[in-house]
Amino acid sequence: MLDEYEIKNDCFMLYFAELYNTNVYPRIENYLNQYFIKSLSDLDYIIKNEPFVFNTRIIKFILNSTHDDCKIFLNNHSIEFKKELFFLAVGNSYGQFAEYKRNLFYIQNLVRDKTLKNFSKNILMDSESFITN
Repeated sequence: MLDEYEIKNDCFMLYFAELYNTNVYPRIENYLNQYFIKSLSDLDYIIKNEPFVFNTRIIKFILNSTHDDCKIFLNNHSIEFKKELFFLAVGNSYGQFAEYKRNLFYIQNLVRDKTLKNFSKNILMDSESFITN
């Protein structure tokens, strides 16, 4: 439709759905949302082949992966990617959730070690005050 009407400006699409049928189990949304992305390599394919923007579901998916899978996944991405992931996760207070702590602590160390050595501990908190192993 954009091509048909020769619309050249930036366009964004918002999808909204509401389940009215009480006979349909509400987890169908989760099934549909995760139909293609079942692993970090599935996610990696999208990141490398499509315009990519983080969202809450993706951040949680990465943080909730096994530690070994997370390490392998992150090794294939730039420091800018890791920084954005880290700061979005911190901004959403995901360091408070036990299931995300190990991977978030790992990302914090990658980001700090690679680019942010001069940041104070108030910005990138140490493991005792923010996230524990």
